[in-house]
Amino acid sequence: EISNAFYNSNEFKIGFEYRFRIGFPIRMGLSYKEPIFNRFGPISKFSLGSEKGFFKNKLNVGFALSYYMTDYLYEDIFPVESFSDDCSSSCEKITESNMSLITTLKWSF
Repeated sequence: EISNAFYNSNEFKIGFEYRFRIGFPIRMGLSYKEPIFNRFGPISKFSLGSEKGFFKNKLNVGFALSYYMTDYLYEDIFPVESFSDDCSSSCEKITESNMSLITTLKWSF
């Protein structure tokens, strides 16, 4: 039954921002998301960012870095045994990670 495969999940986040005296801020955050499907693991995410203003803050250049890691069970393409919903012997554990770098330009008139 499909309804038994999904779970209610929670997401926990914490973040802060600190502005140095020379004027640029630094932002950091952590996130933890519980799995919604019984074969997925939790997602842990780390983020970091800052921005700098130029020309009397008419031009703002910002960046953000984000990294997450998760693991999950995936069906083997060529299973040795017959398919079972248990997934203890016929599935492989996959660890996935991703890093993103984002830059922004903002011009104010």
